[in-house]
Amino acid sequence: MTGAFLAVGGATLALGLCIIATYEAYALYTGSVPPITSIIRENISAHPHAACSIFGVAGVLIGWLIGHLGKY
Repeated sequence: MTGAFLAVGGATLALGLCIIATYEAYALYTGSVPPITSIIRENISAHPHAACSIFGVAGVLIGWLIGHLGKY
């Protein structure tokens, strides 16, 4: 069960990164839409406390997952 969860999670992460990279390339090539890096910078500037909290929780979760991967 854990192996299936990790496989689906990895595939979902790869798909998400592929979609983000495709959007970024399209935005930079056409110049008609803002690149995602600009969107992220604006949102982090507007809400720095929320961004710090989100990244802190994500860091703890990633660290916990990495620490527990060796047990399975």
